[in-house]
Amino acid sequence: AFQLFNEKKLLDILDPSLESPGPEILHGLFRLAFNCAAPIRSDRPTMKEAQEELWSIRKEYHKMLRSM
Repeated sequence: AFQLFNEKKLLDILDPSLESPGPEILHGLFRLAFNCAAPIRSDRPTMKEAQEELWSIRKEYHKMLRSM
């Protein structure tokens, strides 16, 4: 999955039965997921940082929905 993320093939990572929220949202979610799974603890975000990033992604998602 990490290789596909680096190759910007985000839709190839998703379950095909799921609807894609858009490339920017997907990129943010996967970036956060991979950061949270970093093998070195100091490379991982704190819970507060992860929560802030999730809220930021959520805000961007709602903004995208309103523009449709």
